Amino acid sequence: MSAAGELAPARRDDSIWRLLRQNSSVMFGAVLLVAMVAAAVLAPALFTVDPTELNPIARLRAPGAEQWFGTDMYGRDIYSRTIYGTRISLIVGLCAAVLSVAIGLGIGLIAGYVRLVDAVVMRVMDGIMAIPGILLAIAMIALAGASLTTVVVAITAPEIPPAWCAWCARWSSASARSPMSRRRYRSAPACPWC
Repeated sequence: MSAAGELAPARRDDSIWRLLRQNSSVMFGAVLLVAMVAAAVLAPALFTVDPTELNPIARLRAPGAEQWFGTDMYGRDIYSRTIYGTRISLIVGLCAAVLSVAIGLGIGLIAGYVRLVDAVVMRVMDGIMAIPGILLAIAMIALAGASLTTVVVAITAPEIPPAWCAWCARWSSASARSPMSRRRYRSAPACPWC
């Protein structure tokens, strides 16, 4: 192997870092995400108290030295609730993203390889996309009750079709299934993951 071939991956990594440094929006988002993950991991060490501890005597206090963000109507420290709430927000967001991609990818692959399922599955996907996501989430939480699992499912369900995974996997698998179907799917919109 030549010396130029060994250096090629390092140059590519360098160009990715250079590109990230030039894009201030991406860097801001990355710094914000790292800060949120750090706050979630280090929550007990960030001058917090028990976020569920009730203190009716100290209710509705203004921000100060003792309670940095003040207290709510039950006397709970809002700063502690915010820091500990970061954990739940990150778990819900990560689970919803991973599940919507995985389920959409699986549905798309099945629809692309099994022609009998293709039309039915894609019409169900169209139906899910026709319902506003917030309405579907409210209905699911009203029916199943408020829990972490219900929130993850309520956010994941409407995100499966628009995640492009179902459509991308369908087009890709249909193209792999038969060369003749490639002509049919050439007019499909560009997919960032295909």
